[in-house]
Amino acid sequence: MSDPGSRDELLIENRTLRLRLEEAEATLRAIGEGEVDAFVVSGEEGERVFTLTDADTPYRVLVETMNEGAVSLGPDGTILYCNSCLAGLLEVPLEKLIGTKVSSYVVPEDREYFSLRIAGPSGQKREEGISLLTGSGRTIPVLFSFGMLGRDLAAGLGVVFTDLSGINMAEAGLRREKDRLVELLHRIKNTLAQIDAIARTEASLSMDPGISEALIVFADRVGALSGLFTMLDSGGKPGRVRLDSYLADVAQRLVGTAKGAVPGISLSLQLEPVTMDGKQAANMGLILNELITNAVKYSFSGKGRGEIILEIKQEAGRIVLSVSNDGAALPNDFDPSLSKGLGMSIVAGLAQQLGGRFSWTGGKGARFQVDIPAMKESVIAF
Repeated sequence: MSDPGSRDELLIENRTLRLRLEEAEATLRAIGEGEVDAFVVSGEEGERVFTLTDADTPYRVLVETMNEGAVSLGPDGTILYCNSCLAGLLEVPLEKLIGTKVSSYVVPEDREYFSLRIAGPSGQKREEGISLLTGSGRTIPVLFSFGMLGRDLAAGLGVVFTDLSGINMAEAGLRREKDRLVELLHRIKNTLAQIDAIARTEASLSMDPGISEALIVFADRVGALSGLFTMLDSGGKPGRVRLDSYLADVAQRLVGTAKGAVPGISLSLQLEPVTMDGKQAANMGLILNELITNAVKYSFSGKGRGEIILEIKQEAGRIVLSVSNDGAALPNDFDPSLSKGLGMSIVAGLAQQLGGRFSWTGGKGARFQVDIPAMKESVIAF
């Protein structure tokens, strides 16, 4: 016969265990349904709080801290959630955005397009441009991209807006600076052309041959720079110039002027297409000006004809400019540093500024060469 006391104890223990099991099941069900945010656990160190997180928590933190406006929409375009960035962008309190139509914050001219886009297929990941209307009435250019939050539109739609105001302001600033540069180049070009014309006019009026010659030399140097600024002013990549086209123009102008002294002078061009920084090109133009001027003055002196060969090429990481002529040969002891004129000193000095080398060879006629390092910006042009 069993002990009645033992039986009553077992019943009480069984009832207690059932209650604890029901409590545990209820707790697990609450956790599974997201009804529990934290646990309070008592231990030797006192009560401790343990918070629960799910897989969405990191993404919510990311959305709240991102610099783009993010919003989740219901199937009818109603705002169900948005981050603080979008509220700040629209200048509307966050709590007032919830429950409103997102299309009401799109400018009227873009509203239909925006509504059609978010109502259509959302598999495309491209960004598109519209303008938003803020609470204060300002318009803000944005890019928007969107995607479904579930298997279909019934699950809602996520939209991200990227503010383009800062980018547009920067682009406007760059356009203004480019316009100022174009205007400056235009003014410099015109000023140099005027100086060139004045110097040549004064040279033609001077009764002193020495003064007349000095003015023509000066005008040729100014003209070399004027031609460069004409090319820079004609458009293309800012601050860049086709070296071959520029030097061909300088050479043709100089040879054309020289026909008065040497009627039979001719010019041969052997040019590789090279694009160069404008400042470098200016020095190369002045170098060419001096070399051709010297050839006309000394190599063809007393002759009625002669040929000048201009060559530009790029090899072994260097740009090579050479000017040859079939006139008088160079003396065996030729030394540019001992020259009485300024021309050779100018060539040597400009070559040094460009980090280049100045060399010459004699024989039949003369050949002068300047080769400089090809900067990263100096490339073969196509």
